[in-house]
Amino acid sequence: MTHGSIAAWTCCTPTKSGFASTCWNGIRVGLGCSLSFLLYDVTSTCFEGQALRNQKAARGYSRDHRPDCKQVNIGLVVTPEGLPIGYEVFAGNTADVTTVEDMVQMMEEKVRPSPTHLGVGSGHDQRREH
Repeated sequence: MTHGSIAAWTCCTPTKSGFASTCWNGIRVGLGCSLSFLLYDVTSTCFEGQALRNQKAARGYSRDHRPDCKQVNIGLVVTPEGLPIGYEVFAGNTADVTTVEDMVQMMEEKVRPSPTHLGVGSGHDQRREH
């Protein structure tokens, strides 16, 4: 995607929820995808430096093996085909398992009819120790 394309999308959908809705409508109508089953997982990205202006930057479980850096967690919901439906940025010290309820609520609000199944990554198992 070129910078011009991103600027056009931003102009048409100035908010994150507007962007997600526009993407979803294009996927649903243009590609005929069903959203009865969705996949969800969380990853993180760390910051070099102090990240003072990012209120969500915090130290937490580091997938990058960088406990010295602040990070944010990024939750992503996709179709089985890998097409993105929604995302959320969480504080870096948020446990994966606690993000699922927020993402389910977001999907129920944005996707009609609501998804009936959500597959999650293994990091969301409350029994798993890091």
